[in-house]
Amino acid sequence: MFDIYGVENLIATSSDHYPVPASLDNSSRQNQAPPVQQGFRFEAMWLRADDYKDTVEQAWSDVRTLSPIPASATVHCLINEEQGVWEEESVRAFFLGGVADDILQIPINRNGGNDFARWPFTKYRVYSVKSAYNMARTCSFLNERSKSGLGQCSSWPREEKLWKSLWCVKVPNKMKIVLWRVAHDCFPSGDQLRRRQIPTRTDCCFCGRTESVEHALLFCPHARAVWDVLKASFNIRLRRSFISPKQWLFDFLSSCSDQEATTITVSIWHIWEARNAARNEPMPPPPRRTAARAKAYIDLILQHLYKSVLASRRETWYTNRQWSPPPQGTVVAFSDAAVSVEQHKSGIGVVVLNHEGLCVAACSDLLRGALSPEVAEALALRRAVRLACDEGFDNVTFT
Repeated sequence: MFDIYGVENLIATSSDHYPVPASLDNSSRQNQAPPVQQGFRFEAMWLRADDYKDTVEQAWSDVRTLSPIPASATVHCLINEEQGVWEEESVRAFFLGGVADDILQIPINRNGGNDFARWPFTKYRVYSVKSAYNMARTCSFLNERSKSGLGQCSSWPREEKLWKSLWCVKVPNKMKIVLWRVAHDCFPSGDQLRRRQIPTRTDCCFCGRTESVEHALLFCPHARAVWDVLKASFNIRLRRSFISPKQWLFDFLSSCSDQEATTITVSIWHIWEARNAARNEPMPPPPRRTAARAKAYIDLILQHLYKSVLASRRETWYTNRQWSPPPQGTVVAFSDAAVSVEQHKSGIGVVVLNHEGLCVAACSDLLRGALSPEVAEALALRRAVRLACDEGFDNVTFT
């Protein structure tokens, strides 16, 4: 059907992507319609490699076990199918303590299903070449740093979490970039411009002192006046200890709420904008104007992206809302979960109320390990569904 085309699969020796050269008979090309471009999945080509099965088995066999695992063994050998739970003795007989604890925390699908390979580096746990490429680049980068004596510090997991929280602040991206530049101490302050030997004004345009990042955003009299107004309006407290911009910012992000993170980011952006305006305009803006603009911007974000907050008691809008019973013949199932990282435990509870507000059913379960809040809440909701089925409730509202 396509006699003028030729495609050949080659084996690559220095890459995990197989080259696919295509040839075309140019003598017959003039009267041919342009070819239709179709996507190509490199993952499918891996299955054709001679060493594909051995590579996968070797990767799985790298997991240290207490006893040899038969090659024909599957996950269902570790599950009590009648009760729908893990066989703890079997799991601990094969795997080390930390690995066994992680396995026992995995929820089991009570509806059954086939075993499948789970890739932990994508959102839906499905393998992709892109995720493997990013992982390989990260490992290569860390190995090079380790060889040169610049390996990861012991606080890297915590720092990585703080970097993610920085990019999750509910503000426009241009303001997140300001935070990123504060953490990297790469703001074009007077001190930075002087170190880079850029011929321009390097002192503070408000007070004439040496302009570092911390001075421009925190310690300048103009910045202090702005912070005084915003702290009184939004009930926030700034960290007094200052070793470096990154340390100060991460200490604040590690202990603040989402609203406070939004407030601090918008405030820093407006203070820096006022600094730029003072350098480029004949009259510097007064602190009250800067504070008013920042306050209006913060109010706008809090109004549209957060639930309304009672300024006097800092309570959410639903704190004093009265519960309304369901219609007669309907019950409401309330489910909730709690996680204790210190005790390495989790718990779920369910309470079912009828139209008169009376408790007609309840249960609670203790779960193994400190699960993520999302998984714990999902298990609590699943337990509520099971309780409703066991009690024979037909019309149920889950909340």
